[in-house]
Amino acid sequence: RLDRLPQVAVEGWFGQILVDYDATPGIGDVAIRVKLGAIYIVPLAQYAPLALLNVAPNYQGRSLCRTLLARFVNRAIDAGLDRLYLRTWPGNVKAVPLYKKCGFVWEPDSSVLMPNYLPAIFRLPPARAFFDGRDWYRCLERELRQEEDDERWEGMKAYAYRFADNGHALSVWIDRESGAPLALETGAYFAGLIAANPDPPRGLETAIRCRLRNKTAMPMRVALRAAGEGGIALEHRETLTLAAGEEREIEAVGRIAPRAEGKPKAVAELDIEGERFELAAGLRPCPPVEIRLEPEALSLAPGIEREARVWWRNQTGSPIEVSLALAAPEGLRAEWSLPPLALAAGERGEARVALLAEREGIFDVSC
Repeated sequence: RLDRLPQVAVEGWFGQILVDYDATPGIGDVAIRVKLGAIYIVPLAQYAPLALLNVAPNYQGRSLCRTLLARFVNRAIDAGLDRLYLRTWPGNVKAVPLYKKCGFVWEPDSSVLMPNYLPAIFRLPPARAFFDGRDWYRCLERELRQEEDDERWEGMKAYAYRFADNGHALSVWIDRESGAPLALETGAYFAGLIAANPDPPRGLETAIRCRLRNKTAMPMRVALRAAGEGGIALEHRETLTLAAGEEREIEAVGRIAPRAEGKPKAVAELDIEGERFELAAGLRPCPPVEIRLEPEALSLAPGIEREARVWWRNQTGSPIEVSLALAAPEGLRAEWSLPPLALAAGERGEARVALLAEREGIFDVSC
């Protein structure tokens, strides 16, 4: 029995280890070694890694791993963390379904990095109300396929968590960019944050929409504040009453900083009939015009002209006028002239440029 195993809190180099179960004299030949990692505290986030989980072969098949994983998740929830994570390998056909059933998701384009956002979900007041008296493990509905969880919601990358029990249901979508709840649905309402363009051009405006739906037969009061963080200027406040069965979208327009880096996000603070929670949509800013010089690396012999190619694409989603110039360093001549361009949304073009090195060296060319 796991409750007979001692629980030891260990002060580690990175923080406090959540759980450390080990064999002790008097409990036969039980060989369970669990190092559930330290609490890492990083800016704007708290997470805990599962470093090692191993059960001796003669004790496998007794649901010990499942019990320990569930206990690990519960301890992280109680500690107020944002998420957990572990790593495995694609061929681990026994463990991956178990991890998914315990709330871990397979991050696409990773070496099987599996984060778990159940702690963030439990911080939502509607979720705490749903799980009052319910076991999240039994309520969680997942497809346990041995593949990446590459899902989309309204065009945004998201992980879907769905729970159901005796006619009651809760759904939460986690935004992959911000790692925060993006949308949620209860028996009474739906609320979701939608980025009109998840890859907005730097320096330009972008629209953020908050979708609300009243699923009850009574009017529903809602207070909304939308704001931007990390390189998006956005501020919108509104109070409204949704009629029975009404769905409404509220749009706010923000502007991406010209040099926005990292992961800016739009945040919606909601108060729905006294239930207060926060949703977030992470953004991936891009330049208004994508420009490339091909080939990226070109060998030149001094005095011998060679040709390269410059191509461009409008990424703004609307028509624009643009002037392109090629900046060549000293010692490199670039014969290229191009009049101002009128580019339709998504339009791509290209031009050829003659390069001549006047001396030996390595030259960086920018456009």
